[in-house]
Amino acid sequence: MAKASRNVDERYEEYRRMRGRLPDFYDDNGDQIAAPKYVYAITAVSTGSKKFTISGNHATTINAAMVSSQVRVNGSTGNDALYTTTDVSDVGGNTEITVAETVSDATVDGNIFAGATPKIAYHSYVKRSTAIEYVLCGTAYHILLWNTAAKTLAVKFTCSTPANVERWEFETVNDRVYATNNDDFVLWWNTSTIGNDFVNLDDDDDGAGGGADKGLGIGNSVYVTKARHLTTFENYLFVGYVTYTDGTVHSQRVHWCSLNDQQDWDETGSGDAGCKDFDSTPDFLMGFGKYADYLFVAKEKTVHRGWLVTADTVFKWEESKAKVGCLSADSIVNDKAGRLYWLASDYTIREIDTPNSVSAQIDQTVKAINPNYAKYAQAAFLDEIGQVAFSVTTDSNTENNLVLSLDPVKLSWKIHEFAVRAWGSIRQTEVYDYDHLPFATYADWGADWQKYDTSLTTR
Repeated sequence: MAKASRNVDERYEEYRRMRGRLPDFYDDNGDQIAAPKYVYAITAVSTGSKKFTISGNHATTINAAMVSSQVRVNGSTGNDALYTTTDVSDVGGNTEITVAETVSDATVDGNIFAGATPKIAYHSYVKRSTAIEYVLCGTAYHILLWNTAAKTLAVKFTCSTPANVERWEFETVNDRVYATNNDDFVLWWNTSTIGNDFVNLDDDDDGAGGGADKGLGIGNSVYVTKARHLTTFENYLFVGYVTYTDGTVHSQRVHWCSLNDQQDWDETGSGDAGCKDFDSTPDFLMGFGKYADYLFVAKEKTVHRGWLVTADTVFKWEESKAKVGCLSADSIVNDKAGRLYWLASDYTIREIDTPNSVSAQIDQTVKAINPNYAKYAQAAFLDEIGQVAFSVTTDSNTENNLVLSLDPVKLSWKIHEFAVRAWGSIRQTEVYDYDHLPFATYADWGADWQKYDTSLTTR
């Protein structure tokens, strides 16, 4: 495509420069709320000396993690804001954080957020009984829940080894949200009470009750302790590319739970839990996708599809005619009509029912995707503009520096030069007008000014 056609969107026979979007969550002061590396509960507040106290000696960690000598108070009664520190010191068994700004409320509550880390996954969830939408974001350090009304981030899970967490996968089943990061146990969030946290998904089939979590018990005292991928299909929860109790990694294996029982994985029990090895080629699982009545299992070199049957095998599987695999689990996406797309192993973009690639128009760009970072490619269907967007890393870049946007009806492509690490959506209910803007002045808005009039923000 011509260089001049980049960052331009054509719709309704009008050509406009592609608008950006507010990149993150903002507080009432118009300050961005960064996803924290470290979270500490506030144990004391001094309004006179402008000081917050937390338990434990964390001064070294906080000083090293701070961005521009700032920390955030989050989830408090009246002190939520971004603060500039004048001193962070260990005093006895505590850490005292002195700030430059006024501390107005003496109520002891909330948390100190220190440091910042990228949000690498988003997941939107609508609670069926209330129709309220919740947005989760995953980082290498935490799962965080965004509170639109209070404009706060609540910590729902803390990762055991952040250095090992490269990505998250989330799924919602029957008002429960499941998550995996291939380092901690498979997790679940019981949303019957929104205040609940993510906990380990443990069927406790050892009968001990209340003991240490072991993972997903598949029978004969064997447990799945890690999973790289998960999805739901026909009221079954699936996990793939799994690690067992003894540390063995089964990169081509998929397990599913018993019907409507996401805590029963025992293949030797009375349920219909089971597993399948996709070992026709010497490669590994890359992710799951869904199309029509099929579940697709993408591998590095091949794609398989499965469907529900009445036999004891529960599912039947066959290899797809498309003799290509997948480069990124997060590139598997459906458009509004349900068509399934993915970034293929031959460095094309494929649609499951189309014999040839759909990316011929931008073949030179797709072929230039950096193979060292192709696994970080992300895809999403942008309902506002009716397009499927792929954020990819090209040439020698180390981040997703290009967005390739497909109109699935016209099969036309556009290229946008901005970076997207993770896609997500949140529907905001606030109404902004000239007297009630999220920023104080036009200058504060800067290039974001043109975005104030949208009630649906795609991130």
